[in-house]
Amino acid sequence: MPCCTYNSSVQRYVYDFIIDYFGYAYIYEIMLGGIAQDLMSVRTRDVTQLESETINTKHEAKIGFYISMGTTVTSGYDKQKHDKFMEKVQSETSTRLGGDPSIKDLNAWAKTVSDNPVVSKFSMKFIVDLLNTQRFPSDTHIADKAKLIKTAPAKGCPIGYIKFSNWRRCYKQVDSLVDLWGTLCGFDTAGYIPRIQVPCGG
Repeated sequence: MPCCTYNSSVQRYVYDFIIDYFGYAYIYEIMLGGIAQDLMSVRTRDVTQLESETINTKHEAKIGFYISMGTTVTSGYDKQKHDKFMEKVQSETSTRLGGDPSIKDLNAWAKTVSDNPVVSKFSMKFIVDLLNTQRFPSDTHIADKAKLIKTAPAKGCPIGYIKFSNWRRCYKQVDSLVDLWGTLCGFDTAGYIPRIQVPCGG
């Protein structure tokens, strides 16, 4: 890699031979398992009404999850309350990821997850974290190269790359800025970096 002053040839090298080949981040930790979930849609006013009638909506949703997953529910199950809760459910979608999804019983399905797991969680780090003297002891400029790689996205993307930079999480003042890659908007030929703000929760 060329070193040690940032210029257009370094920028092109970083994008063509580092980011294009390896990406800007890598996964260093991954968790495999199974995911069983049930999504119920209930209007807020219906939740308020049910709660006023001493129906615990969270408890009834939990019971609904077990029933939708084919599990027999015995403790804490009041059929009359549950039926009243389910009348207010506008839609319900049950999903199983991993294991054998054709198995209806939750406990039996859980036993098949180890044979067919899915990614349930992963952690990422920036690729420049790998560039250090421990991994590259013979490269006396490895720290400078890491800085150059880190600098390239902040300086703007060459034509043909997509970048969205300096996204603020809310309209209010925030301290941390986040770089997102490969989505939302690209650079024009002048290298303009778009900056937008989104409402809280958006």
